[in-house]
Amino acid sequence: MSGVHKTETTPIMFRMLKPWMETFSSILLDPVPSEDRDDWSMRKKVLKCLNQFIQIFPTITEIHFAKSEFAVYLLPLWETFISTLEVYECSAIEGVEYYDDDPYASSFDGVEDSLESLVNQLFELLVTATGSPRFVKVIMNKFNLYGLVYYTIGFLQMTDKQVESWLQDANKYVAEEDNNTYSCRVSGALLLEDLISNCGTEGIKAVIESVITRRNESQQAKDTGSRGWWKLREAALYALAALASEKLLLDDIEVSGSTVGDMLRKILIEDMAAGFHDYPFLCARLFLSVARFSFMMNNQVRDDFVRAAVETVAVKTVGMDVPPLVKFGACRALSQLLPDATTGCVQQDLLLSLIDLLKNASDGTMHLVLATLQAAVAAGHEATASIEPNLSSIMLNMWDSHVCDPFISIDALKVLEAIIKVTGCTRSLFFIVFPYIEPILNSPQIERDGLVAGSLDLVTMLIKNAPVEVVKALFQVSFDPVVIIVLQSTDYRKMKNATQCLATLVSVWKQDMLSWSGEIQGAYQIKVTTTALALLLLTRHVELGNINVKGHLIKSDTGITTRSKAKKLPDQWTVVPLPTKILAILADTLLEIQEQVDGDNEEDSDSNCEEVESEDNDFLSSSAKSALHVRPTYEYLDAMAKAFNEDQEDDFEDELFSGGDPLNEINLANILFESLQKFLEGDKPCFEHLFQSLTKPQQEAIELVLRRWAV
Repeated sequence: MSGVHKTETTPIMFRMLKPWMETFSSILLDPVPSEDRDDWSMRKKVLKCLNQFIQIFPTITEIHFAKSEFAVYLLPLWETFISTLEVYECSAIEGVEYYDDDPYASSFDGVEDSLESLVNQLFELLVTATGSPRFVKVIMNKFNLYGLVYYTIGFLQMTDKQVESWLQDANKYVAEEDNNTYSCRVSGALLLEDLISNCGTEGIKAVIESVITRRNESQQAKDTGSRGWWKLREAALYALAALASEKLLLDDIEVSGSTVGDMLRKILIEDMAAGFHDYPFLCARLFLSVARFSFMMNNQVRDDFVRAAVETVAVKTVGMDVPPLVKFGACRALSQLLPDATTGCVQQDLLLSLIDLLKNASDGTMHLVLATLQAAVAAGHEATASIEPNLSSIMLNMWDSHVCDPFISIDALKVLEAIIKVTGCTRSLFFIVFPYIEPILNSPQIERDGLVAGSLDLVTMLIKNAPVEVVKALFQVSFDPVVIIVLQSTDYRKMKNATQCLATLVSVWKQDMLSWSGEIQGAYQIKVTTTALALLLLTRHVELGNINVKGHLIKSDTGITTRSKAKKLPDQWTVVPLPTKILAILADTLLEIQEQVDGDNEEDSDSNCEEVESEDNDFLSSSAKSALHVRPTYEYLDAMAKAFNEDQEDDFEDELFSGGDPLNEINLANILFESLQKFLEGDKPCFEHLFQSLTKPQQEAIELVLRRWAV
């Protein structure tokens, strides 16, 4: 609400708010009954109204809270908060009183009136209040901040329904806990995070003190034989997660003579030493807490936790059955601790156990196990090398079966990427991957959705991480198919991934890749390459002159060159600047086109001559041996352009590349004519300097086309 509407409404609300607050106080003051849904529903509506008042009319609402006695308005809210926890503990957590199985039960008007919905509404109101600069001061000054945190931890305990459900399906436990599925636990945890964020040091102290108090209470409950003592201990560990966001302050704030960081480390070490193997949720929560606070541990403590987590995941003791949810918790700890752990902690048993966990993992837990596997592979090179063929095959199959799932497929790719970095595994992995992706890239039109784009991601990963000999072999079989996908595919993801693959190839291997493709052959390849060279020359970039390349072969005077001589005295080449070499190549191309025209003219003039042997298509590597003897005319130069195009029509080896490509429609002869003319006009001194370094036939070929433009 804003503007005129809010201006007109505020005075009215100011007059009405006091009687409403008195009515609300009378409703909230009495303790919450254990089975009265109508009462729960009424309280929930009151809490919703208060929430709206704080959001829309914070100023006038603050007046009634901040400037009044605690007993007038805040005491009823506090009484509802505490009495709701008492009912919630008895019914939902301990299960000793009536508790409706349906947390979303609704009244006749469709409004949820379950106990859980009331708890969530309470937390929603408190989160709104702590998020307001006005009301967070009210909470700190009027409320008992320590008491608020203390009672909130009570709401973080698992309900009997959650325990039953999560024991049956560990995947559900991981999914709901990781994704913060809407529940009282999650709502309470959000409130603690907001209290720490908005109350600063006081909020941190309140959390750590309340956690210690709750741990002591759980120990007392255990000593007295309480069945659910572990729930409060687990809730205390769960509450510690709220401190992780303030990691820079934990070693600076002191509570009872110790820093918060020291107290945290002590809590985790003590609980890990206690074992709690008979309480799977407590063990799982302990590992999750260790993962969250891994940044606070020294090497010795970190290695101790790593060993405990490894033993939990890779346990092989007969008669000892570790529940999957505990293993998943240990996986979370390993994924965070292994990158900084001491080498040698990862053995083959751990990798095999993680592979076994994958077999029964859902999408949510699969992500967790794959992240752990990636960390284990990176930390255990020797163990990885011992089972690499089996591990690589499993990861490739998992990637294939989840290629349409961007999260799982990327996780599997990350594991493969970790494997390829292990000494001795690169070639083996390549020989597993290569036979799989080659037919996919060569026949992309017949593959299922996502497989081609995913294969391109796989190729990109190999290009980034494999050694040069592997990438070179990959280049020989995948470069042409990838280029074809770029030219012909209409699928955005395929085009994007193929383009990214080519860009990665260029950015990682740079000029090295220029020597991998061999000679340029075929009319289409020559046309594309020559056009690119002409455009490059026209840039006249200063850096081009700083690059030296091979010029002419220096003839030897030692007579016939044998193999032994070639080994002792390899070929010697002149060194020339790159612009000189480019201009020479363009001139050679003109010579080849001219010779083709001359050959066609001779064939037309003498029909009885033997069929002229076809010209070599490698325009770039040939050199002219004969001088120009035909005076340039328009007809002659047009024939040169026509001759090249006709020759290309008979060249089918590049059909796949040239199809549908705009470059295939260009006239190479015209491109050369125009480029040379523009170069001459744009920088005549540079052109004349380069021109002097050409051979006589090359100079005459260029003069021929330039005279055409001059006429």
